[in-house]
Amino acid sequence: MHMKPAVVFACIAVAGAVHSAPDGAWEGFAEVFKGDVAHILCAEPDGWKFAVETRALEEGRSELVVRLRRENEARPPKFLVEIAVPTGGAKYIWTPYGGDGLPAEWAGFFGSNIASSAPIYCFKDPHENNVFTVASSEAERNVSMQCGVRETVCRLGCTWRMFEADEAPIKEYETKFLFDRRTERYGKIAADASRWISQANGYTDAFTPESAFEPLYSSWYAFHHEVKDETLLAELEKASKLGMKTLIIDDGWETADNGTDFRFSGDWKVAPERFADIGDFVKKAHALGIKVMMWYSVAFVGHDSANRERFKGKFLDESDTNMGICVLDPRFPEVREFIVSTLADAVESRGLDGLKLDFIDCFRIYGADPAVAEDYAGRDFRHIPAAVDRLMTDIHDRLCAINPDVLIEFRQSYTGPAIRQYGNMLRVADCPGNSLANRRGIANLRTISGGTAVHSDMLMWNFGETAQSAALNIIDSIFGVVQYSVVLGNAPEEHLRMMANWIDFTLRHKDALLRGGFVAHNPELGYPLVEGFGKDENVSAVYGENTVAPVAAGKKTYVLNGTLSERIFLDNAGGARKTSAFDTFGEKTAEFELGGGLNAVAVPPAGYLEIAP
Repeated sequence: MHMKPAVVFACIAVAGAVHSAPDGAWEGFAEVFKGDVAHILCAEPDGWKFAVETRALEEGRSELVVRLRRENEARPPKFLVEIAVPTGGAKYIWTPYGGDGLPAEWAGFFGSNIASSAPIYCFKDPHENNVFTVASSEAERNVSMQCGVRETVCRLGCTWRMFEADEAPIKEYETKFLFDRRTERYGKIAADASRWISQANGYTDAFTPESAFEPLYSSWYAFHHEVKDETLLAELEKASKLGMKTLIIDDGWETADNGTDFRFSGDWKVAPERFADIGDFVKKAHALGIKVMMWYSVAFVGHDSANRERFKGKFLDESDTNMGICVLDPRFPEVREFIVSTLADAVESRGLDGLKLDFIDCFRIYGADPAVAEDYAGRDFRHIPAAVDRLMTDIHDRLCAINPDVLIEFRQSYTGPAIRQYGNMLRVADCPGNSLANRRGIANLRTISGGTAVHSDMLMWNFGETAQSAALNIIDSIFGVVQYSVVLGNAPEEHLRMMANWIDFTLRHKDALLRGGFVAHNPELGYPLVEGFGKDENVSAVYGENTVAPVAAGKKTYVLNGTLSERIFLDNAGGARKTSAFDTFGEKTAEFELGGGLNAVAVPPAGYLEIAP
């Protein structure tokens, strides 16, 4: 690795720079690629000393390292890092939120922190190859990014704004920025950037047990707050026969109230109206071969809970009367111990297999930081992300001490490299009935989440739909672990037959669907083609009626029809291949030989093809 010395700061031209240094500002420049200069600007340094250096990594990649130091503790200064590079044929962008056309730089904004997304931004060409990718190693504090076309010079402009949010006093700080120009698929480059963030911070992903990849039943969309033990057991008998392996008991188990707010959260006692004996319920579920997880809103203490008075003065916010919540301040050690011991006791005493941990993204400052006026009294952390890191570390370690294979689910968007240290199931954000959002969310998460299990949001559909139409919800989510949340006791027989087929399919082809190679095409179009690659087989799905799926020679291939059309298009790279067509119930409908080259092939709506090697 070649490291350039700390740069000598001079007033040199920066192509397309949009910021100028005011009087008293600190300003620096560093060449990160030949002819491409990064501009670092701090308008109000207030005694902070900056040092900058560049590191050449492998061909086409480089790092910019920024260090800050001060003699005495103070709030870190706001500073920005910006660069503008030639467009290089870029036509689209990809971020952890998905793909789109090129925005103007002033419109291409998003942010990240420990509980939200990941600081990665990829520009790509029409062939799905990377043109220019940028990333920040800061995966815990707030990072604001603006990336897009800099209209004054028609270049790709990127600006990071650091410490825009309120920060606790520190004396020193170091961060890195990655620049990647390699011409490879955007998905590989984004995955490499995610690994780079983890390596830069010494992160290791939490262990993911096999059970994290198994089909799951959730009570949420099926029952919302009206969850009850006898009803759920009846559902689990059907779920077990269909092949589901895990249950999440979602919100509602802790209160007899059927409202939609959280005013009764925070005491975490099982409501006897919901579950007469939760330990006995778990045993009965286990007897059916079903693991059990329970939902907790980690950050909340409800306005009508007994613990509201207990933690008075230890909240980040308690003004939300609409949702009826107070948000705990994790910087207090007694707050963290309450959360950790509550969760650990639930797993141990109830015999649970895991937890769904919700609303971690609510640990943040709401207006003025209440700790400042109190000079951080009683808090052993000043910085909220650091306190969240300690909280999640303690939760993970305590639960794993009880059960090394414990399941811990997080929800988008707290799914970045930092938070993956503590959870092994990453779920798409709530999108009831929106199968396109599920497809996109799964593809976005799979691109940068390594070996962590990625789950769909819970599936729901109206039983008045045809089985084929309902099946599209499953096919859209099939490259993630599918979570089901329909009332099985009310489902038409043909819907149950359809579900049984697709659950069986996902279990038989788990390696190719969930754990092998993964390529999601054209994010800017909603991923009309997705491919999964196992050791012995490939599985592809087409989601547009005129999308062409490639069929590689030498491996058994399954192509799923994610449309209601009765044909799909295939590009067969080999010779004639024996092929069978199946409907959405798994019944064989035809056998034929697939010719070489481009083929228009008859296949039932929401069905699939099996193509011999």
